[in-house]
Amino acid sequence: MKRFTYSVGIARQAVAGSNTRSFYVGSCMDVWEAITIGATVPEALHDLARELEFAIAKRIVYGHEIPVPRRYESSQHTVTIPESLARLASKYLRATKGQRLRKKSFLESERRVLRDDPGDSARRSR
Repeated sequence: MKRFTYSVGIARQAVAGSNTRSFYVGSCMDVWEAITIGATVPEALHDLARELEFAIAKRIVYGHEIPVPRRYESSQHTVTIPESLARLASKYLRATKGQRLRKKSFLESERRVLRDDPGDSARRSR
């Protein structure tokens, strides 16, 4: 099974009009939809890990490409998706695009599990 460890960037941003207050913006270079903010670096990394997991799951559900993780020299942090999702993503990547298009039942049980994720509705309400 392939490990999915993505390089992520965390940048400190100052709050407009304040010299002392700031927050941290986290983003993944390979998965553009995974972006978040946090009050501290650990909080931003934790939230970014959840966003990355959500973005990969959504890409599987909707049949979009899953980028292979690349290592960026400028990146100081990495985030690994959970093993269960990594197994599913590996299975998804092994299937050819034609197989995914021809077989509507491809990963149907996994898609149902991902669609029924209780955290999904909470994320959409943000």
